[in-house]
Amino acid sequence: MKKLTILAASALLLAGCSGSSTTSGIDTKISDDKTVITIDGIEITKQNVFETLLSQYGPDQILNEALQAIADVEITDQSAVDERVQSTLASYESYFSEDNTFEDYVTTTLGYESVDDYANQVIRPSQLQQELLYKYIDDNFDDLVAEYGFVYVRYFTTETESDAMKAISAIDEGTMSFEDCAASYEATPTDTTLISTIYDGDAIDSNVASNACAFTTEAMYGVPIALSDGTYAVIQVVSKDLSNAADDIDSAFADNEDFVIDVECYYLKKYNFTVYESTLKDGIDEISEEYLSSDDGE
Repeated sequence: MKKLTILAASALLLAGCSGSSTTSGIDTKISDDKTVITIDGIEITKQNVFETLLSQYGPDQILNEALQAIADVEITDQSAVDERVQSTLASYESYFSEDNTFEDYVTTTLGYESVDDYANQVIRPSQLQQELLYKYIDDNFDDLVAEYGFVYVRYFTTETESDAMKAISAIDEGTMSFEDCAASYEATPTDTTLISTIYDGDAIDSNVASNACAFTTEAMYGVPIALSDGTYAVIQVVSKDLSNAADDIDSAFADNEDFVIDVECYYLKKYNFTVYESTLKDGIDEISEEYLSSDDGE
């Protein structure tokens, strides 16, 4: 708390704020407001500190604490969280040495009592919220796979649409294999890749990924797709079997910021997350307007 008070005081001084003034728009007032710091004759009160912390750190902190409380309720099996915490610690520790240990860094530089203290205060809350995301994916797996069109595809390209149509016909009719047809156009097929409408890798053109929901049959896709470089993709839908793709699908969703916000909004709405302080509401809206889209707080 002392560190936060000093940070708040520094922010107030840099902003040229005196102890007698308060940040405009803050509805909540400290009942036992009094001066906590005096610097060069400038009095900084509890209200000043509260308002500065609320404005600068409040929105992120409130969202984090709300999602943390929800995760504490939703995640009943802690074993997966424990594994993620230990894996994260091992990853961090790998960057240090016997002479420069991770424990020394955590206790001396970061100021935590121990590695366990750091893990419990920093790593575990983050991993618990990550597990909340994975729980949502698992609970809605089939619907999400269908909505975002997860499928394995590969393709090669031709210079013209007409050549692409000829290639599709030749492969469909069995007169040429996929590989031989690609070779006839001096093209190299892509690796078989798991895509979806939220795919953001480099191996597959975005125009192919955005059409993932259309790839419903394990066969040649019936029409070529124009790519961003002006060529045309001859696409083979290799497989819709996702029995071994759960980890890759989890990662695809976890790396998509819009999806993560949607999931967080789902849980916040489920638990009737409501914010009444107008400054907090404005700050949360700046992060994403979706968080309070159904908020009834006044």
